[in-house]
Amino acid sequence: GNGWNVKLFDVPVGGPIIFAFLNSFIDDGFTTVKAIQVSSGTIIVFLSYLIVKNIFSRKIALLSQIFIAMNPRLEFLSISALNELLPIALIFLSLYFITKRNLLQRNLFLVGVLVGISFMIRYQALFVLVGILLYVLLRDKKIKKNLVNAIIIFSVFFVMITPLLGYNYFTHGVLLDADQ
Repeated sequence: GNGWNVKLFDVPVGGPIIFAFLNSFIDDGFTTVKAIQVSSGTIIVFLSYLIVKNIFSRKIALLSQIFIAMNPRLEFLSISALNELLPIALIFLSLYFITKRNLLQRNLFLVGVLVGISFMIRYQALFVLVGILLYVLLRDKKIKKNLVNAIIIFSVFFVMITPLLGYNYFTHGVLLDADQ
């Protein structure tokens, strides 16, 4: 059908903009969302191995990947036409970068960008950002370096979400509007 009668409740405008942009290439909204969901589910399963391998051993990583792949909730969300898995896949990608042994400046930048994009799709990514910042602050005993790393991540995140906050403020008069 047409996109004029579609309304997504309790989501920021980032997700619908991404879906509309991708739909301009495919020209079938249902297929677009299903392709995003299946791709995101695949990315989550693949990255789960890499994230756990960065922290533990390969055997534990393989076992955790099997648990995630066999999760019925992930299976259900992968075949449903919802907007749930894309922000989770972006969060998993940011977790991959933050759990690397050698944390580089570009990794910090990518974490801020990915969590910022995820926030623009679903506001719950803010809670993940808090966890990531705590992880960075408590990562090792280099307090000044960890504080600078946390500030970099938060600054990039804030720059990424500024257009959404501006849109919400100038359109609806509030910073976080979830029912547009």
